[in-house]
Amino acid sequence: DNTLDHDPQAVSFLGDVLRSAAAKGTAGWTAYVKANQLGRLPFGPKYRLLSLAGHGAALIDLFSFGPNALQPADGWSDLTMQYGPIARAVEMLGAAEAHIVGATPAKATVALLSPANSLLWDADAGSDLYFTEVEHLHTALVHGGYAVDLVDQHDLEHGGLQPYPAL
Repeated sequence: DNTLDHDPQAVSFLGDVLRSAAAKGTAGWTAYVKANQLGRLPFGPKYRLLSLAGHGAALIDLFSFGPNALQPADGWSDLTMQYGPIARAVEMLGAAEAHIVGATPAKATVALLSPANSLLWDADAGSDLYFTEVEHLHTALVHGGYAVDLVDQHDLEHGGLQPYPAL
């Protein structure tokens, strides 16, 4: 999870991406959250952790505790200002746990096509415009009240669109 506190919609998109991928298998999915990116906004950890749980994460791991001297990219034990916001988010998640565990997110009624195959033909291989467009379309659909799954070319070829009235 490389999303930042100030972009909770990116966490929602990531949650739907991971939930969609995990649905193709038999196991749940785990979110490894870079805790050194949490707590910069007072409600940021709540946005992120509750969104991941609400999208069906079976486990949320605030990994790489630290210290920075040993884990300069991800350590967060030295960032004491983040302890309070993270603790409040974990406390809120714990209070909701009885309602979340065993629950399943709403079935998606809309499928968004992952643009990975389009990147093969793009002259600018480093461009993220396709994914940006899909993420913004996801935001509009979710704000419109639609549950969204992401599908790929393999899904199109193997009948994976049958449960969705819209692509």
